[in-house]
Amino acid sequence: MISDALLIAMRFSKLLPEGIQNPWVSIDDTEKVSFDWENGELSLTVILKPDDTAVYAALIGTASEHGTAKINGGMPYPIGDILTRYFRRET
Repeated sequence: MISDALLIAMRFSKLLPEGIQNPWVSIDDTEKVSFDWENGELSLTVILKPDDTAVYAALIGTASEHGTAKINGGMPYPIGDILTRYFRRET
């Protein structure tokens, strides 16, 4: 049987923009799912909750951005924007 956390992770991974770096994905003991990206002085962590809420925090050099967003079947704009601006795969 597939855990709810794994289903949440799979659903979110399908929403990721094309051409971004692969994240580190982890599921902790409480079945919280986190996606983490790092690129030099840039980092983004997205924690997914069972109610389709994403909690995110980004460090972009000396600036930071954080918040909570509903997934509702699509990538929340702030998370997608950070990913496409700062975490594109090198070509």
